[in-house]
Amino acid sequence: MAPLKLDILIVGAGMAGLASACALASDGHRVRLLEAAPELSNMGGAIRLPPNAVKVLMDWGLHGKLQGQSSIILTTTFCDLRTGEVIKHTEWQSDVFKDSGGEFHMIGHRDLCQMLYAHALFVGVNISFNSKVVAIIPPSESTPTSSLVTPRNVRPNAGPSVRLSTGETLHADLIIGADGSNSILRPIVDRRTSQIYTGTTMYTGIVDAESVENNPRMKDIVELGYRIWMGERCYAMAPRVQNTKEYAFHLAQIEDLPENEHGASSGWRVVPSTNVRRDGLNTQLQFFLDSAPTLTRARCFEHPSVEDWVDPSRGFVLIGQAAHPMLPCAMHQSSDCLESASVLSTLLSHLRKPSQLSSLLYAYEDLRASRAPQLSSFELLNRSWLSLPGALGVARNEDMRAAAVKSYSARPWAENANGDGDNDGDDGGQDLAKHWAEIAWLWGYDAGEDAEDWWIKWGVLRERATLEENPDGNGGTCRLHGYRAERGHGFLSIPVSRV
Repeated sequence: MAPLKLDILIVGAGMAGLASACALASDGHRVRLLEAAPELSNMGGAIRLPPNAVKVLMDWGLHGKLQGQSSIILTTTFCDLRTGEVIKHTEWQSDVFKDSGGEFHMIGHRDLCQMLYAHALFVGVNISFNSKVVAIIPPSESTPTSSLVTPRNVRPNAGPSVRLSTGETLHADLIIGADGSNSILRPIVDRRTSQIYTGTTMYTGIVDAESVENNPRMKDIVELGYRIWMGERCYAMAPRVQNTKEYAFHLAQIEDLPENEHGASSGWRVVPSTNVRRDGLNTQLQFFLDSAPTLTRARCFEHPSVEDWVDPSRGFVLIGQAAHPMLPCAMHQSSDCLESASVLSTLLSHLRKPSQLSSLLYAYEDLRASRAPQLSSFELLNRSWLSLPGALGVARNEDMRAAAVKSYSARPWAENANGDGDNDGDDGGQDLAKHWAEIAWLWGYDAGEDAEDWWIKWGVLRERATLEENPDGNGGTCRLHGYRAERGHGFLSIPVSRV
């Protein structure tokens, strides 16, 4: 529990907002979550939860609920998108999950959001729907950065605030922007808001597992589990969700952006399945489309990441897609949201006095600004690899077949990830070994440990330096490793990346 409790407003009840609310309220902070929509998103599709994301949910005591609402991924089958041919079947070894400290789960998007929503209510989060934020009000330059310095009943406008569409103004010690890539808070923190259409559109849908199991042409899908189809500039996947009761269908295709959508913001929309081009799709993929009369669609836009995650007043901070947008259905989108919530709450659990808040927020920025691009880069490379065109795709398939023949997949984590296997020949073994090593590194990350490590190495040191240089806590400067840290209103305002 945090020694000093904050009044926190979170804008946006998506995955990042719900995760942040759960983590911060569990530490005793007073959290209010604002959502413009009348209810939680009911978007279909699946969310892949790799071990690094699952570990966060385990830390929050949600492992049992996760097991009841998700499916554990133990195998992955790679197929040709046009013909349906099985190119490679991988059975994940137990060492993969033992060494990473977690499991690989598949869960419906709406199911995960409902789980986090229920937990947020359980830990005391005040959730307000139909609460659209229309204005962001920074702290007054003449008042302290945090309203903790003066009780709000004495000086009610000391901290940052938001204005709702109803005209109501809400004040807080800290406001978190968790409202996606088009966040209303993002211009306050970082003004770059351009987006570029990638040429790819993502479709998702849900199909009842019983209809899949009763269809003879879908028999091998039931037997082989999680399946990924690789095509030329397109790919698809159909994992089980809802504890094997449903299949979630994802299809990424190249599509021109219609004229009426130029300048439109990215987001999910419900569309009929007849919108999807079916030429070049095998019969199994066409079955999924026939079985899902409506789909949700998102155009894939690339957004620049923000340079700053914390605004100069240290009253606003971004999280999840608001800070580092990823493409729709990215596997590590869930990782980023859950990890970021864990890092932020772990750091703020050490908050003992208002003057610490600035350095803890900058620590959050530094830790996540280095981790999030690595998650995004892996996702982009993975998508590119699944949809290689022409001769590149043919070569990829040949490499995978050769690796399967040599039973490469039987030891993806232990030997080959360390470069000790014997698959370094012309079958693409080196590339595959490198790929497994990257997975090992990504999955082995522990967000809470990362934040605690920062506190032990730097947070405690800063507190000691502050006390030694200025025991009365009134302004002044201090030096940490040769860099000058300015303090105003008792705040240490230097990002950890500069220390």
